[in-house]
Amino acid sequence: DVNPGEEIGIGGSGFPPDALITIGFRDGGAPFATTQSSSNGTFLDAITVPVRVRIGPRQLVASAPGGVVASFDLAVLGGTGGSVPILPGYGMG
Repeated sequence: DVNPGEEIGIGGSGFPPDALITIGFRDGGAPFATTQSSSNGTFLDAITVPVRVRIGPRQLVASAPGGVVASFDLAVLGGTGGSVPILPGYGMG
């Protein structure tokens, strides 16, 4: 489970060597991150989930040239990553 704005670790194998990998959700939206595979076709990176993203069950997809695709199911929760300031006079203090 992840909140919008949070950083998560991702990794994969079986990709072409030294390939640019795009990362996004399987809903047809534009990719929101990129990474590079190693010389043996693996990658390990940290990405930040966009702040403006639909909550609920999602499928994260990593794609490389040649049609190589890997996916992972995750739940995007309704909160946001990071801290939220508390302002006196706005129902919080």
